[in-house]
Amino acid sequence: MDLQWPLDLEQNFRRNPQQSIVAAHLGSLPDCLVVASLWHLVPRALTLGALEVFFHHLSESKAPPPPPGWFAVDHRQYDLHLMSLLGLGSVGPLASKDNSPLGDRLIQAWPGIFKRCSFLYPPSISPPSVFEDEQRDSVTRIISFCLFSIAQNLRMLEVIRSTPGAIELATRLWLREDTMKRPPQVIFPAPSALLDHLLVPQQFEMLSKIVQVSGASPSTVAKLAVSRLVASSKPTHLDAYGVKYHIYLIFGLTCNPDHPLRDALFTANVIVAATNALVAVSKKVDCEDLDDTEDPVITFTISRIYAYLTTFLEVTDGFTFISQSIKAGLLFSLAFWGARMNTSSTEQERDLRISLISSVLPRYLVYHSVLGAASSSFQAMKISGLLQFTKIFSADSREHWDRFEALLQDRVRASDIFDGLEKAKRVCANPKCIGRGPIQKSLMKCAGCQSVLYCSKACQSSDWKRGNHRGVCKALQQQLQDEKAGAERTGEAEPSKTDQSFFQFLAVRDTKRRLNQLRRVALQKFPDEPLTSMVVKIDYTTLPPVFTVEPLSTVKSPYLPSSHRYRSIASTIEQYRQKPELGTLIFASMPTGRSDTWCICSTGNVWSQELGKSRGSGVDS
Repeated sequence: MDLQWPLDLEQNFRRNPQQSIVAAHLGSLPDCLVVASLWHLVPRALTLGALEVFFHHLSESKAPPPPPGWFAVDHRQYDLHLMSLLGLGSVGPLASKDNSPLGDRLIQAWPGIFKRCSFLYPPSISPPSVFEDEQRDSVTRIISFCLFSIAQNLRMLEVIRSTPGAIELATRLWLREDTMKRPPQVIFPAPSALLDHLLVPQQFEMLSKIVQVSGASPSTVAKLAVSRLVASSKPTHLDAYGVKYHIYLIFGLTCNPDHPLRDALFTANVIVAATNALVAVSKKVDCEDLDDTEDPVITFTISRIYAYLTTFLEVTDGFTFISQSIKAGLLFSLAFWGARMNTSSTEQERDLRISLISSVLPRYLVYHSVLGAASSSFQAMKISGLLQFTKIFSADSREHWDRFEALLQDRVRASDIFDGLEKAKRVCANPKCIGRGPIQKSLMKCAGCQSVLYCSKACQSSDWKRGNHRGVCKALQQQLQDEKAGAERTGEAEPSKTDQSFFQFLAVRDTKRRLNQLRRVALQKFPDEPLTSMVVKIDYTTLPPVFTVEPLSTVKSPYLPSSHRYRSIASTIEQYRQKPELGTLIFASMPTGRSDTWCICSTGNVWSQELGKSRGSGVDS
């Protein structure tokens, strides 16, 4: 549909708007197009009745019946209706005023507006329909802008939400957004903005309607939503408005914990896509040296992505999404944006950023995998000079960043020691290997179980034929399959063996560092109990970690009796009660999303160390 008009008509409308409005009311298509496109730019047009032109042509009584033959339709007869919808697409600023009489008029006109939109955009989004498929992109744009604009009125919004078929119509418009050509003056994706505005995230039925109308699975809807966020955040062609409205919609699609759309979005790598978008916006601002502090779109977009990550990084096992986000550049954005916005960001944005630095991320630095991602990111930031940005943080942000950096450095040192010890344990699994020694290079994992190491194919073949790896390999493969199935079923993965081993190493290290403190607590709280009977308990889910002691005689398994882990831990406790000389038990809890996991490890009798030998320089926060 051609939206051009003769220049003389525009000039006439600006000189004598009443004449053009009367002609448009009488059905002149050229005048209706001019009035619909320009009424909000001509001060007198509103008082002269420009909006009544649109309400008149969209009245329910004027709604045309379905054409007798779809293939014989002359779509030009519906242009007047489209022009009227186009005109209502500019009422947003007026409609958003709660006490505006326009709200009453919109509600009165809504049955006709919705009937016309549904007629022009029927449930079948492909021919046969009123408009040919190649022209539907302009229809998509006009209807989307119209509905989004009138929905800025809160009363009108509730009316639209309660209208049967409205969310389905919005979904059909959203599905065709990629075919909608956006002219230069259109700065945001209206279908995504509309669907987000109508969406009530906690309404399960509304989310199900979106999936149903798409004619596909939740996975397809999730992939489409994420792909649009990815496309709008390409560094070479960043669409800041697109990023804003796509992340807003994705937020709404993710919010209901019981709807399959949430897991579908996580499977579609939405965490990585959101972090990449965050980094892209930051880099674009830096490259162009924009005065972004005066651009609310940038601030709103950044705040919304921070809110999304803060809300959903921990909804499954926690460490998986946090590792992914850090690898995608989360620390880069925190450092850059914290400096860039240190005086002009919103209070909400500052709170979200500080929450990530001071609460969410530090608690997961007990994971070897998270430490690896964070350490690599810090090194890259150091090489690029980005860490210099943190020196101009505001005082409160700087304090939290320094604590995070100090904790990271301390845990990385522990990780390096752990890696050295683990490397020394790496030997060829073939007991008859002639090159077996304390440190072997060029070891390869068994392709089957991905666990056992060999120095050559000959050693692997020998251990398979004459050793016992044939049975072990199948058992390990089955274990991996069971763990993978469990992760897919629950959305939560078990910490890797390396993560678990490092956590045990960290718990023992920190216990020895704080031995003097623990000794004093034990003597003060349990003076009648021998030190050798004390169990060390560490809570790494809080910052700083909390260290306590409890006698073996009263300590219990941290899991409920119904848990599969309860029996094994209870058995270990009883074993140490019978034989305290086995060593010291350490109970340590690590964060796993919204819950925590307990790790039980043992070490030699730490209480036998000489007083004063255990002092260290541990970082508590």
